[in-house]
Amino acid sequence: MGVVDPSRITGPGEEVATARGGGFATLANAVTVNTSASNGAVNLGALAGAKGLTITAGTGAVTLRDANIASLAVKSSGILTFSTGTSFAATGAVNATASTSILAPGAINAGGAATLSGPTVTISSIVGGDSVSVTGATAINLSGSVNAKNGNATFNNAVTLTGTPVVSSTQGNVTFVGAVNGG
Repeated sequence: MGVVDPSRITGPGEEVATARGGGFATLANAVTVNTSASNGAVNLGALAGAKGLTITAGTGAVTLRDANIASLAVKSSGILTFSTGTSFAATGAVNATASTSILAPGAINAGGAATLSGPTVTISSIVGGDSVSVTGATAINLSGSVNAKNGNATFNNAVTLTGTPVVSSTQGNVTFVGAVNGG
């Protein structure tokens, strides 16, 4: 299994981002990372840049940290984690789909829609976006905050509340499609 090194993200025939000494890797072009053939892990450090990031991963884990980029699209057969104590920001959409689970102990802030979808989605920090849609076919665990700025905040399955989460929408609706338990 391979690991994508955050200090050297490469695209077709060109180096598109570098980071040295713990700084941000800058996305100079739109970047696509695909480990689906090797089932390798994707473990990225801090990212910046006005370009988008697309990740297609096999069963290897995908781990994301601090970022300030244009957009994020992730499709993973493994676990997708937005790391604890970090803030992943995109000026556009954040679209994350995982076949195993999505863990969000780190903050996610999308300028466009924020969409999290997997069998289990656990939010223990802050998820914000123009609109927010959370789908957890098996479980949605919520102890953090969810805020939709201009659209709806929608939970498409049953939600288990732990702690004291806050869910809001500045100019839309908050919708729980399934049962809300706990709290």
